[in-house]
Amino acid sequence: MKCQSLTIANKLRYYRKKCGMTQEQVASQLHIDRSNYVYYETGKLIPPLKKIVKFAKLFNISYTDLLDDYCEELSKECEDK
Repeated sequence: MKCQSLTIANKLRYYRKKCGMTQEQVASQLHIDRSNYVYYETGKLIPPLKKIVKFAKLFNISYTDLLDDYCEELSKECEDK
């Protein structure tokens, strides 16, 4: 699961920086602790789907922009079994 969480983490970091926001600003806007956001952005935790939808709204993107690679990787894992 580590590679998928890094994919989402990298996208969170990319879109946050593209929006010109700090980690603190994102956390504040979504009413979460900065430390939790840092865990999402570093890949230590995978954010729940509800949070992914909130990130997408904040960054003005589709939630699928954050999940596409993750879902593709999960599909490959299922096919391999």
